[in-house]
Amino acid sequence: MNLLNDIDVRVLGALVEKELTTPEYYPLSLNALVNACNQTSNRDPVVKYDEPTVKSAVDRLRKYSLVRSIQRADARVMKYMHLMREALSLEPPELAAMGALMLRGPQTVGEIRTRSGRLFEFPSLEEVEATLNTLMTRAEPLVARLPRQPGQKEARFSHLLGGGAPAEAAAPAHTPVHTMRDLAILLDDRPGALADMGDALGRAGVSIEGGGAWVVDGVGVAHFLFSDGAAARKALDAAGIQVLGERDVVVQRLRQGEAGQLGKLTRRMADAGVNIEVLYSDHDHQLVLVVDDVEKARAVSETWSRERA
Repeated sequence: MNLLNDIDVRVLGALVEKELTTPEYYPLSLNALVNACNQTSNRDPVVKYDEPTVKSAVDRLRKYSLVRSIQRADARVMKYMHLMREALSLEPPELAAMGALMLRGPQTVGEIRTRSGRLFEFPSLEEVEATLNTLMTRAEPLVARLPRQPGQKEARFSHLLGGGAPAEAAAPAHTPVHTMRDLAILLDDRPGALADMGDALGRAGVSIEGGGAWVVDGVGVAHFLFSDGAAARKALDAAGIQVLGERDVVVQRLRQGEAGQLGKLTRRMADAGVNIEVLYSDHDHQLVLVVDDVEKARAVSETWSRERA
């Protein structure tokens, strides 16, 4: 297989994502593809490619038989679609895992499951591990398990479309490990307080993955989800915005359109002795729970997902 550069990988990953999440707008025009590459949510790193840069990548990927151009007789605009499924013989869970790794870089099993939810709903962490194992044991591996650095609790995985593990995978032991975290933030009850918070995070290049804010008895409190809690806390501290706490979360996808899902899941949590302290949704329409016992809640979540697979 021809080796891809970072731009090629981003273009290909964006096409994979949009095919699965917004099929009504797929294939993509060049303008839509540029926007998909440059969007700030579900991307790491966030980039700002222009049309010539993306078009050059598309042309390379066409030569590699990974992208096809389409121009219908009744349309003036050329559109593009990926051919990863056919070119690399990928099953739906494999394509979803690859898509997540291509758009967000090296990740743990839990992060892959959470972030690929819009592409394919893995019923459990074991299913993600089995999929990664398949991708790692192919005649020409597409994924590699990265060496666990001191201080890391979980191994991370990276795609190999560029020919090897990314440079940051071999970073020194002090490199931070990014996991989804909820930050509780104290805000003034005044116009512009939320804007000040958003500006501080934006200047630091930190994206919010989900959350909400409200005022109770004249005190503003926000709970927001971040893929890099440490970077978010640093940006807020620098702006003089108080962070009240930082917590691990449980992320659960419910079946849209099936009534009673929330009640059944939260009842299952209650029966397990789990107290839900905060609940909101992320940008992928998944339920985010801040609880008093994360391990118990994760066990309930995994059982729930397996039963509904």
